[in-house]
Amino acid sequence: MHGTVAGGRIRLLYVTPPSEHFAGIERVVHEIAATLATDFGREFDVHVLHCKSYQELAATEIPYQLHVTPAGKLRDLLGVLRAFLRRHSFDIIVCPQVEPSMICWLAARLSGSRVLLVPHLHGNPRIEERQSLRSRALFMAFRWLVSRSVPEVFAVSPSLAAFAQRHLAPKRPVRFVPNPARVYDGIDTTARPVDAPVFLCIARLCEQKGQDVLLKAFARVREKVPSASLLLVGSGPDERKLRALAGELQLGDSVTFAGYQPDLERYFPLARIFVLPSRWDGFALVMLDALNFGLPLVVTNCDFGARDLVTDQRLGRVVRVDDADDLAAAMLASLADDRSDEIVRFRRQTAASYAPRKVTAKHARALREIVLASSSVRIPVQDRGGP
Repeated sequence: MHGTVAGGRIRLLYVTPPSEHFAGIERVVHEIAATLATDFGREFDVHVLHCKSYQELAATEIPYQLHVTPAGKLRDLLGVLRAFLRRHSFDIIVCPQVEPSMICWLAARLSGSRVLLVPHLHGNPRIEERQSLRSRALFMAFRWLVSRSVPEVFAVSPSLAAFAQRHLAPKRPVRFVPNPARVYDGIDTTARPVDAPVFLCIARLCEQKGQDVLLKAFARVREKVPSASLLLVGSGPDERKLRALAGELQLGDSVTFAGYQPDLERYFPLARIFVLPSRWDGFALVMLDALNFGLPLVVTNCDFGARDLVTDQRLGRVVRVDDADDLAAAMLASLADDRSDEIVRFRRQTAASYAPRKVTAKHARALREIVLASSSVRIPVQDRGGP
């Protein structure tokens, strides 16, 4: 170990795989790293490695050490990370997803580093493994090599952790370590009129997120509630196909395609119900955003995440995947859901359990336990921000 010996702080590196956009994983890593550096800076020396410069970080005060080493594709990450690890020493690396973790593991060994690696699973490994022959090969290598040598694997939902324990890392502990929700100030939770309800879906427009099923379900809802409207926020490869489907269903101006929007907080107050009809997921943080604004959820019983969150009908309803009739029935039933201050407060309290400081305290505890189990060196401990 390097950092634990020199100065007593754990030298921690978060690696993000190549991505054109500062999106889900990049935002989550920034939030966790920033809060770790702020709340646990006496214990952790926090570094983040990105494969490109992101405009979103340019005007942001960053309390951790940021490194940018250009890599356009995942295959480029191996050489970039190997060279980086020859220049810098760390105690522990956290890397999202299976394939990038395989690359990190190999780069560490080629560099001669004895750094600990913790894969952090965000998405849906069942789907990711099927994407290509390369994916299948990397997943096989992960099972046979990486999963047997890492101290632990993190997962962003309990159901994903259970899947990983069975199918990816049966010989190592797999720990549920959640991602942090966004924090919004001055939230308006005033109930919206039920006579002209707005259904809101914020997600990438793609097969995974199931907006085609949502449009079909919404057509059925409109038969019962002609004043209802649907607001789709997001962009993606299926936008043209979805617009065509809305036309075929004769939904007209009752459906709005708002496109990609960086400021999501202005859309939640417009809605009565939040709908996320995913075919698969990891753990969609946008569900927590909706709860933060007091909205009931209608989500699918997909792998993974949604059913871990919506365990109480006060939070919303869980429906079958790819079932427009079931989705429509839940959307209609949700219009009668209680919007009392007590229920809204319960939804907001549920979202608050994923607040950045609470979640980061869990990350700090997990990382601390891993390093302490791997080293006899005593490190100073800070304990802030909850359990």
